[in-house]
Amino acid sequence: MVLRHSSAALGLFHTVFDGTTWTSSDEPMSQPNPQAGDPENPENPYHASRQGAAPASYGGKLHVVYPSAEGTTNLRHATWTKDGGWSEPEKLVGHESVNTPALLAFKDGPAGAERESLLLVYRSQAE
Repeated sequence: MVLRHSSAALGLFHTVFDGTTWTSSDEPMSQPNPQAGDPENPENPYHASRQGAAPASYGGKLHVVYPSAEGTTNLRHATWTKDGGWSEPEKLVGHESVNTPALLAFKDGPAGAERESLLLVYRSQAE
């Protein structure tokens, strides 16, 4: 589960369910890089949003997409694995919204030739 924590202004946090209990949600998805400045700086691997994040399991990874926290309306994408943790946020160029998007994995195509894909749905910004 990915959530905005009540004690964090913009930071995103995550918790994992092991079939019995949830882990603590006190750990942010990643820490701000003080040398990088702000969350919009691509050198800063800090996951922050004014809204929630949309999670989906695909290709052995947990994917999340969320609106950027400051300065722009760009959507950001990151992945998580148990062994590797969170990837750095990646800007989805040309995809902008201030609202929480929806993200889902689905199979498409005829039987025997199906392919799995991620579908991202969001309310775009009016120009």
